[in-house]
Formats: sequence, structure tokens, C-alpha cells
Amino acid sequence: MSLVVSKNLKTGRSINLDHGSCRMTALCREVCYGKLVTLQEAEALGVKSNCGPITWPKQQEIYRRNRLWLEQASSRELKEEALRIKSLMAKEGRADIRLCGMGDLTKGLVRLAHCLVDVGVSPWGFSK
Repeated sequence: MSLVVSKNLKTGRSINLDHGSCRMTALCREVCYGKLVTLQEAEALGVKSNCGPITWPKQQEIYRRNRLWLEQASSRELKEEALRIKSLMAKEGRADIRLCGMGDLTKGLVRLAHCLVDVGVSPWGFSK
């Protein structure tokens, strides 16, 4: 198995994880862009609704699978994955990938980020 690399028209390619790594704080609970916020809840809270792909069950399962794979991947598997991602990015004329999704950085994601840098791919993004 390998990671599912998502494509976003605004930000390019990304590796997304699910809420499984979250250690939710009070602030996160209020502002998390990955939580499902219906139109009615949004109106009551004075925020925008979020019913987009990041909240869809199928996407959440893919993001969960990514997180679980990263946590059990061996060093060899991470290096091979970094090379696969480098090849994918090169075909698109890019040398960067967004690390995002919800939750906290995991050891697996950090290990992958180091492997990506080692093969010349610049990871960027955000997390808590």
C-alpha cells in the first residue's frame, strides 16, 4: 500500500490525515476547519458552513488510512514512498507537497517529511 496523495486546485498536491491524531484543545474545537458545520450551525455560530470534501466519510477513511500507514511504515517503506511522491511531483513540474489535514503532526508524518527533504521534495503546510 502507498499513501493517497490528494490534488487541490488552489494548493496542488497534499498528503492528508484524519482527526485521529488530534489532541483537541478548546480553541481547536471552535475553529477546526475540518469539522462538519451544517448551514444551520454556521448561521447560529456566525461562521461559514463546511460540508466540503474534507468532511465526507469516504475522504475521512482515506485520510485515516494514510495516518495508519504512516504510523506503521518502516524506514525503507518511507524512503520508497518519498521517491514515488518525488516522481509524481516531477511529472507535474513541482518539487513541493503540502502536509496537511486535521490534527497534530504525527511521528510518521514527520519521518516522511525528512525522507521527502532527503530526495529533494519540499514539504510545507500546517498543523497545530
